Formats: sequence, C-alpha cells, structure tokens
Amino acid sequence: MDGASNTVTFTFGSGESLTAKMPGLGGVNASAYMNGSNLQILFAADKLLDVIRFLGSMTDSLQAAASLLENFDGMMVGFEFAPQQ
Repeated sequence: MDGASNTVTFTFGSGESLTAKMPGLGGVNASAYMNGSNLQILFAADKLLDVIRFLGSMTDSLQAAASLLENFDGMMVGFEFAPQQ
C-alpha cells in the first residue's frame, strides 16, 4: 500500500443510528443493535444491489441472482460482532 489509512470511523448518533466513514467511499448510514452480547451493524443494500445488477448485466451466472434481487425493496445487509471468549 502507499501508506494510506485503512481506518473505518464509526460515529454513533441518537438511538440506533450510526455512520461509518471509509477513506475514498465517504459515509454510509447504518443501524446498530445489540443481540445479547453481540453487536449487529446493518445498512441498506442499495449500493450492493447496484453492483450485482451491473455484474448481472455482463455475466450470465449473476443475471438470475440480479433479477431475483429486483423483487426485494428495503433489503439490509450487515455484520455481527461477538466478544472473544
């Protein structure tokens, strides 16, 4: 790498709101939830769906997945973090 920072900054707002800022990508609005002792971070899948649609237009194997995903509105994707045991 060229010495650029790979740090992701999370800023918690009121309630469950969260903004993740990534170098070169800007901010992504998300929601944070606690599931027992695990932290879940969810964000709208719109950008991910745009990439899948684009790739589906060029790749037959992703075309079916892209058209299936067209039926979902408001889909969320995310991560779950668990404390180390």
